[in-house]
Order: sequence, then C-alpha cells, then structure tokens
Amino acid sequence: MPIASCNEDFKEVKKYFEETQNIIIPFESGNINSIKKIHETAYGYLVLKSKLKINNHANIFLSEIQSDYLQLIPLVINGYEKLTMIVLRDILENTLKFIYYFHHPIEFILLEEKNKNYIFFEELIRYVCEHPNIKSHSDKLQLINRVKTKYSELSKYVHSKDSNYMHLIKYLKQIKFDKQFTVKFLAELKEIHSTIITLLILFLNEKYSSLSIPDRRFILNSISKADKKYLISL
Repeated sequence: MPIASCNEDFKEVKKYFEETQNIIIPFESGNINSIKKIHETAYGYLVLKSKLKINNHANIFLSEIQSDYLQLIPLVINGYEKLTMIVLRDILENTLKFIYYFHHPIEFILLEEKNKNYIFFEELIRYVCEHPNIKSHSDKLQLINRVKTKYSELSKYVHSKDSNYMHLIKYLKQIKFDKQFTVKFLAELKEIHSTIITLLILFLNEKYSSLSIPDRRFILNSISKADKKYLISL
C-alpha cells in the first residue's frame, strides 16, 4: 500500500541523513512535520510516475522531474534556500516540456541535436492548455493563470530580481536549515505539485484511470482539495 511504503521510505530517509551525514536538527520534533510533508508530496509524484509506465521519448522529462523531487529534501535540510526555489521552477517547466514533446518526436530529436532548437515558455503553456485532453478543463481550473503566475514568481529567483529573491550568503556557517523558510517552501511546493499532478492526470487520464484505487487515492491526497475534488468528479 502506498501509505505504508511512504512511511517506511521516510524512515529510511531520516536514517540516511542522521547516520551518514550527521544531520539531526531538521528531524527534531519541532521541525520534522514540514520535512515529512515535503517527502509525502514528492512520494505522490514518484507513485504516479512509477505506476503510469510511460513508454515515450518524452519520458526523460518525467525522469528529470523525479530527479528534481529527490533533490528537494537534501537542499532544504542543508539550507540551500534559493536553489530549492529554482528546482521548483524546473519541475513546472519540465512538466510542460513532457506534454509538448510527447507528441513532437521530431522537435525532440532537434532539441537533442541542436543547441538553439528551444521552445519558449509562452509556446509551451499555450500548447499545453490547448491540448484536447486539457483544454476543456483549463478555464475551470485556471491552469494558464496558475502556471504563468508561479513560473513568473519562481523566475525571479533565477534572475535575482531584487533582495527578496536573493539568499545573500556571506559566510558558509550561514548555510543551514531554517524552519521558517521550510514552512514557506512547503506552501510553494504544494501549489506547484498540485498543478503539475493535475496537468499530468488530465493529459494521461486513460492511463491514470487504470491505476489501482489505493494508488489513485494516495496521489490525489497529495494535491489540493480543490484539484482533488475536480478530478474525482470527472
């Protein structure tokens, strides 16, 4: 069952960081809930990806999203705050790329072979929200606005727009776990996660519908109540 395996996996994660890297503070009673929720959210994506079993050249983007999710906990507990926000943008962008390149094998080959063959964000979001599997749901879920708003906000960390989007580290000892940041990051992660899971479920609905009830329940419990309610109603 996904819930049991998720709990066991978190025990292993906690053991790994405590025993091999001597990282204790993030797993203390006052901090562990946020770390556990980050892990549960990431695990929701891992369950979806592993159960869908996509056989397509665009699967590389799903694998990169998995890589991004797996890096979140190490980055957060070690205090790499700006990097965690940049990884969130990557998760969002790679979801759009997966959907776009799924039906664009020639463009994918060109992407691999030519450095300048790049699809810009505006084209990606336009294609994704016009896709037949997603279009009828886009307005109801405000998908374009959600994706654009979050991508724009997270891009400010990439470009260091102003001091609010900088880490401004002066000494190595300043790089450490911060509970306040972790709570803020968790809220951002939940929004991004709910959006990308919703997009993937709509895009791959036939495959998703074939998953077991426990798997679907676990995945849906990892997203927002509003998105969950909407997807259940389909």
